Amino acid sequence: MDPNQVAGMAVIFGAYSLMLYLLYRSNKIIAEIKRRRLVEKRRYAKKKIAHVLEVHRATRHRRQ
Repeated sequence: MDPNQVAGMAVIFGAYSLMLYLLYRSNKIIAEIKRRRLVEKRRYAKKKIAHVLEVHRATRHRRQ
């Protein structure tokens, strides 16, 4: 193999390695975003349920 072929292979393997690394990082970032959205949805649902229960408790005497 001459030096040009070695350099070409190094560039190809380097680019492929970089692509795999970037794919790994982007998947990790996407998973973190999904996790945060799920946490926010749960937090919102808990607040909403707590609010509904509080209103229910506060207005119970009016219905009786």
